Amino acid sequence: FVIVENRLLGRLGRGELGQVVEDRLDQLLVAVETGFELVEFVAQFGLAQSYLIAPDNEAARKAFAAAVQSAPDWPDALYELGKLEHGTKAVSLLERAIAARPNWPEARLALGAARLENGEVDAAETLFRQVLKASPKLPLAHARLRTTATP
Repeated sequence: FVIVENRLLGRLGRGELGQVVEDRLDQLLVAVETGFELVEFVAQFGLAQSYLIAPDNEAARKAFAAAVQSAPDWPDALYELGKLEHGTKAVSLLERAIAARPNWPEARLALGAARLENGEVDAAETLFRQVLKASPKLPLAHARLRTTATP
C-alpha cells in the first residue's frame, strides 16, 4: 500500500485530491490490517454501483447493505447506502460516514436532506449552513439551504 500511495501522491501532489487519496489508502490499510474482507466488499460495492447506473435502486440498496456488512466503518459504503435509505436509518448511516470522514461536504448535504425528510428542518438548515461555510462555491449547498426557507 505504501508503494501505491507514494505513486499516486507523486502524480497528484499533496493538494486536496492527494489528501483524499491518502485518506482512503490509509483507511484501506487499516481495514486490511483489522481483517477487512476486501474481496467481498469490492464485489458488493462494485455491484451496487452498477445497479445505480442501471438504475435499480432496490438492488443497489441491497448490495450496498452487503458492502456495509463486510466493512461496517467504510465511509463510502455508509454514504451510498444512507442516500438510498429513509428515516432514522438514513440519518444513522450518514452520521457514521461523517464520523469516519468528517470533512465530507456531500455526506453532510445528504445528512441534511435526510433530516429534512424526517421533519428536522432546523437540524437540516444547520448542516447546510456548515457546508456553505466550509465550501461556499458548492451549488447544491445553496439549493438545499433554500429548501429549508419558510415562505
